[in-house]
Amino acid sequence: MQKYIKIPYGLANFESLAKDNYHYVDRTHYIEKLESLGEKNVMFLRPRRFGKSLFVSMLKYYYDSRQAAKFDAIFGKYYIGKNPTALKNNFHILSFDFSGILTESEEKAHDGFLKKIKNSIEIFISTYFPAHKTDFIALINEEYEPSTVIGKLFTFLENEESEHKIYLIIDEYDHFANELITWNIGVFKKVVSMNGWVRKFYEVIKTASGDGIVDRIFITGVSPITLDSLTSGFNIMKFMSNREDLHEMMGFTDAEVQEILKGVGINETQMPAAMENLKNWYDGYLFCENIDFPRLYNPDMVLYFASEYLPIQKYPRKMLDINIMSDYGKIRRLFQIDNGEEKRLGILEELLQNGETMIKMTDQFSFSSGFTDRDFVSLLYYMGVITIKNILSDETVFCIPNYVIKQLYFEYFGQILAEKTDLTPDALGYRHAVRSMIFQNDFMPLVNIVSKIMEKMSNRDNMNFGEKHLKSIFMAILMTSEAYYLHSELEIDKMYIDLFIEKSIRFNIPYQYLIEFKYYTKAEYTTLTKKSRSKKIPVPITWAEKVQDARNQLDGYIQSDFFQQKHDLKSWLIIFVGHEAKVVEIR
Repeated sequence: MQKYIKIPYGLANFESLAKDNYHYVDRTHYIEKLESLGEKNVMFLRPRRFGKSLFVSMLKYYYDSRQAAKFDAIFGKYYIGKNPTALKNNFHILSFDFSGILTESEEKAHDGFLKKIKNSIEIFISTYFPAHKTDFIALINEEYEPSTVIGKLFTFLENEESEHKIYLIIDEYDHFANELITWNIGVFKKVVSMNGWVRKFYEVIKTASGDGIVDRIFITGVSPITLDSLTSGFNIMKFMSNREDLHEMMGFTDAEVQEILKGVGINETQMPAAMENLKNWYDGYLFCENIDFPRLYNPDMVLYFASEYLPIQKYPRKMLDINIMSDYGKIRRLFQIDNGEEKRLGILEELLQNGETMIKMTDQFSFSSGFTDRDFVSLLYYMGVITIKNILSDETVFCIPNYVIKQLYFEYFGQILAEKTDLTPDALGYRHAVRSMIFQNDFMPLVNIVSKIMEKMSNRDNMNFGEKHLKSIFMAILMTSEAYYLHSELEIDKMYIDLFIEKSIRFNIPYQYLIEFKYYTKAEYTTLTKKSRSKKIPVPITWAEKVQDARNQLDGYIQSDFFQQKHDLKSWLIIFVGHEAKVVEIR
């Protein structure tokens, strides 16, 4: 009987992971690596759900002087347990976690920030200086400024004799600040400005570091915007997020994912298809400019899949973890920063239609000249909703990393369509249309919905309407179902397929589809269908010839070896003129 591994999905406590024998992709050698770099103050950023909190927990247990007796039990089986550094269990750990702070107003954000600081300091004093707990807690309880509270702690430590220095660890340093940016960029700028309470808090830490009270600092988060906005108020950190030698410090490689899949029961026969599926859904992240580096899987997504697969030995019904959906489902709020949604819809169109956008990455965020497109795209990168595809000269080509994120973009696009047309998915009957396609090979309900959407779109939108827009609307509707995996512009034998609708191996459904789209304006259609008034000025090509060319093009795709192997394939030609579907035929 196969022995399965224990999946540490959602587990962020390193001691529990180690002692309870959960599967762990060993990252402890990065402790040695970070120390060897000689930098005492490290800033390392990754998108949400990328393993930052577990890494931070590992650092706490490794460096905490109070955990020395447990060292072998916690780290003995890992690399660092066999190769400990001189600094192990050598510090008092002062840690903060700034996630979960309410940001509906500046007052709530301030009070949440203050409460987090007081709670962490109380734990610190209780752990390392228990005799002083009552007096010290009373000393800070009446304080209302975060900088004053932490300043009193550093004053206390300066007067205390201790053989251990302070290692300051901050997890999710920017979580509440990123929320503030999306809700109210004015409040964000205020709290991190010269007299803002966030800035003053970090200024006190900077002073304590200079005085030797704080010996080392490790900070994690998602975006450098907050740090950049502090400017000289906290310019002691070494930004290491894009270093090649730390690229795999968080996230999984192909080999590591394959090992996890083996551990939950996927055999050698099943492995190629499983790896292809997980690569499509969860892989694709690159955090340095070396495009030859292996791309990384989001570890939370992989562990979600493994935890769902293990007990039933079947694929989960949903490949998208609801927690990921919650964290990454804020794409629209990013587009709305500083009331900029309308002007940024061109970037959304690029990502949906071409799968990529190109711009120079922001070196340092600054609001002195407003929140630019360059800042916006760079923020999408740090948030994990686009990633590096290529580097061209001094500009970066960014792409959507995987199918999970593509789904979220199309969900956002679907919201925009509903608002522009006053037509909701329920009112239009998305579910019925998709079911008709899945089980009856009937595209007409779907075509009719698209026709209604296009008819309701404004004249301004239709002026620039083209084939790619048409396809985007179809995909937005189809993305509401996980029955299929959509391939746009799939390259087969040097041909680019408009849309290949590949059925998921998770569901027993009868068909998969190859679609060729064509779109013409009414003016183009009139030109193609009018009769020549003079034999001297013949119509160069007729509507019938255009339609036949499209049929021939689709037939050429079908004849490729790739599609010849798919015996359940159905192919459709869909040609729109304005909002009207002129040709809908199966080949």
